[in-house]
Amino acid sequence: MNYQSETIWSALQKLNKEYFLPTLQREFVWDSSRICKLFDSLMRGYPISSFLLWKVPPEAHGDLEIYKFLKDVSELGRHNERKRIDLVSNLTFVLDGQQRLTSMLVGLGGSYEARRKYGRVGHKACVQQLYLDLLRDGHKVEDNAEPSYGFAFREPGPSPDRKAYWFEVGRILECPADSELGKFVQATLNKVKAYRNVSPEHLDLIAANLRRLHAVVFDEAVILHYTETNTDQKRMLEIFVRANSGGKPLSKPDLLLSNLTVHWKERSADENAREEVKRFVDELNSSLNAGILAPKRALSQDFVLKSCLVLLNRPVAYDLLSFNRDTCEAILEEWKEIKAAIAETVSVCSWFGLNGMNLTSANTLIPVAYFIYWSRGTARLRADTESDARNAILVRRWLILSLLNGVFSGNADSMLTQVRDVLKRHTGPGNDFPAREIDAAVARAGRVSTSDPRTIERILALKYKDPRCFLALTLLFDERGWGTIAHDVDHIFPQVAFKSFLKTHKDQMDCLGNVTLLLQVENQAKKGRAFGEWIQTREPGFIRRHLIPADRSLWQMEKFPYFLEERNRLIQGRLRVVLGV
Repeated sequence: MNYQSETIWSALQKLNKEYFLPTLQREFVWDSSRICKLFDSLMRGYPISSFLLWKVPPEAHGDLEIYKFLKDVSELGRHNERKRIDLVSNLTFVLDGQQRLTSMLVGLGGSYEARRKYGRVGHKACVQQLYLDLLRDGHKVEDNAEPSYGFAFREPGPSPDRKAYWFEVGRILECPADSELGKFVQATLNKVKAYRNVSPEHLDLIAANLRRLHAVVFDEAVILHYTETNTDQKRMLEIFVRANSGGKPLSKPDLLLSNLTVHWKERSADENAREEVKRFVDELNSSLNAGILAPKRALSQDFVLKSCLVLLNRPVAYDLLSFNRDTCEAILEEWKEIKAAIAETVSVCSWFGLNGMNLTSANTLIPVAYFIYWSRGTARLRADTESDARNAILVRRWLILSLLNGVFSGNADSMLTQVRDVLKRHTGPGNDFPAREIDAAVARAGRVSTSDPRTIERILALKYKDPRCFLALTLLFDERGWGTIAHDVDHIFPQVAFKSFLKTHKDQMDCLGNVTLLLQVENQAKKGRAFGEWIQTREPGFIRRHLIPADRSLWQMEKFPYFLEERNRLIQGRLRVVLGV
């Protein structure tokens, strides 16, 4: 087995010209901290493991899809672009090393789009480049941390500060030749000296860091790779699986999607399963997170492919054999109906108030999609007929309580199979959602069903900052369209009151019994206003709906422990009705 080595500069020249990605490769998943750690390892001369390539024989080109390396990545999701294979004459697939090579491309000439934790509407993310603090000595220990160079992703044009001088890493590409490096270093030093007084030691450190970065990119052959030349595609797949099993767990959905792409291509030249599925996943996340400022992608291609297997009554467990020719053709045949059922499920769930933050298990949506798919157009959960309204209540309660109880946590395949067995017997045009029968199957499996009395204890134990708290509170009301109007989870007795009163009860401030759901405009108007004063501005129906104790003496801050006890009793009574226990 012969290995070859080349520099980072040499490898980057081949990316998206000779080096491409096969369909079965997972997408780029590294975050900014891992990219910085890779560059730190390179600067410190640490090995970064070998790479595995496959020289694709010309006769195999017609059966393959190829994808380009990403130069600009995003935490919000970005997909690799497909490349026309007929425009590539010397095709080589990167079977192991995509994350590292993409990181080098991003750090030296691309960008990283990071999600903003806080920001105004319309400012969901910020585009950053990789920078190196030239005043950081990578061989010294600072603040009890391990020695490291100062790499960080920052927005373009960061100004120097008292402790750092930030240099955009990609600028090192301006001087590929050693003869140009001296002038480049001197020009950088002049900029630093023009900004402030710098000691000779710091000037030497800046020059040393620039020369070290230049050597890492242009001089040192840090890319060690083995190129497989065997023309057997099955051997290539086996090598790929084994090579990836030792690092980040191999994504079986990506392998299955690759198999699906091959079968679909044989059936229709216009179909591309990978792009179709990934586009659909983007649409689903957009629907689920409608109106969310910094959305979280809770739905993946794994969710879509798993749904296909469940809806078509195929084996649920992932296996390459699960996506054989027969299964792939069945998915293609039913794809329009499968898409419609999944899309309607996600849209309805968003209407119920679910989003990427509180959807703790995407698998919980699959039984609902099964019910909609096999109803053959008769289940319209947002319609106003008696049966549709009844099913909307059944589905909403079952869905939320299943999430709160973690019904599909752990080994979800087994649970999905058992729930599907129930659905197969009770689902069809005109049938109601079989929540009671599903509960019985869940209980037999040893899980906490939605009608289990222990569910009430789990709900009352939720705290204010738990994303599931919103879902639990919606169970106290009869409304269905929680996703149509923005509501806030708000403290009944305001947080500010606990700073001055009853400090011994501050640990109870965030209990479920002290929070409720308010329209955003109501919450903004309430702010830190005393509860006893604010509640008297509400009409009697509001007090009943929000399960506020009728005893007015409990509305004062000094009576908070008794208020909490009484409201928990009211919540328990409401949940017993909801759960039917």
